[in-house]
Amino acid sequence: TCEQFISYNVNLEALEGTTMDSNAIKVMVNNEAPANLATLDTTQTSINNSVESRTLVTGLRPVINLKADVEISGGIGTINDLYTIKEKSYTSKLRFNSFN
Repeated sequence: TCEQFISYNVNLEALEGTTMDSNAIKVMVNNEAPANLATLDTTQTSINNSVESRTLVTGLRPVINLKADVEISGGIGTINDLYTIKEKSYTSKLRFNSFN
């Protein structure tokens, strides 16, 4: 059981000199309905020369601590490509649910 989670944000930043207004841009993440960029929450910029930053998606990911004799042997941890964990004599698939 995983008891620790880290939060993440995926932001889209407009660089200095951008001439397209965020009202003219629609974004779609994770097959959700398209949203006008200007309607999304603003956040602090993290790239030099950025003039605007909007949060596209937020979520939680589990913190995984593996024993020395356990390894992730495949997958990327998404619902369609689960992590494959190997330890000596068995193989297992892990599924992590998102908590918003």
